[in-house]
Amino acid sequence: MEAARLRRAKIARCRFQAAAAPPSTYVSHADRLDELRGCLFHELILRGVDVDDFRPLRTWTIVRPGWSALAWLPDQLRAMETAVDFPSRSLRGSARGGRSGLPAEGRMDPPTPRVTARSALQDVATTDVYESIVAAPEAGEWGDHGAWVFRLDEAVAPEQVPALLPTLPMPCVDGLGPTGRFEIAIRPVDEIWRLLFATASMGGMYSTGVDGAYGRLWAWRSLAGLSGTAADASADDVERHASQSTWFHFEADAEWFHNDLCADYGIATLSPDRRRLAVLAATDTD
Repeated sequence: MEAARLRRAKIARCRFQAAAAPPSTYVSHADRLDELRGCLFHELILRGVDVDDFRPLRTWTIVRPGWSALAWLPDQLRAMETAVDFPSRSLRGSARGGRSGLPAEGRMDPPTPRVTARSALQDVATTDVYESIVAAPEAGEWGDHGAWVFRLDEAVAPEQVPALLPTLPMPCVDGLGPTGRFEIAIRPVDEIWRLLFATASMGGMYSTGVDGAYGRLWAWRSLAGLSGTAADASADDVERHASQSTWFHFEADAEWFHNDLCADYGIATLSPDRRRLAVLAATDTD
């Protein structure tokens, strides 16, 4: 609990001060205005606005490169970011986001009864990789989430992943049983980014998320961790790795998931060489 609280505090600080500044550093009014400019810049990008029409905002990223954590993000909307979900807002100010239900397209549900023997593979996720993978649900303050990375003994085809996932040593599939619901679909990377962005920007059942600009940042961070991109990689590197990987969206009736109003999902990523499988699971409930 303490580790989770500290991670949430770190994310909150990132919204109001430069990532490079230590927590004790005084943040001036001018710096806060620059942070606001950065947020506005990326909110406009997400909405498909040509930011070249807003020269003061456009030149801000050149005059003060690297000042904000947002400076890492691409300054143009990438192809995988074109399907962006924003919350529906009422006249009274309340907001409601989208849900994470499994789509009908690309389904690869393994036949039942499934093999119940646990795989001998071991989770090899480092702390840094774990924190990168869970960046989106952590920012969105979802009820629970987890991340695992497995180095496979041999290359596996995407068609083998649906049968392999329920056998992996992960709490999110513990106690599933040979006939319990395990549904999975192969998905394009843009749909995965869309899910991660909604998770971070709109939050969970009892949170409002971090809005568009930082939602974009944490979605990219989760995408980087899942695709196995190096921690110091550029957005171009992350995009290249992600586009070359194979992505899956899954749901399960395991006890770890609350299965409440579609506020549950799992994401699995098979690396281009088919020797690394990364998993993110997130769940929330009212």
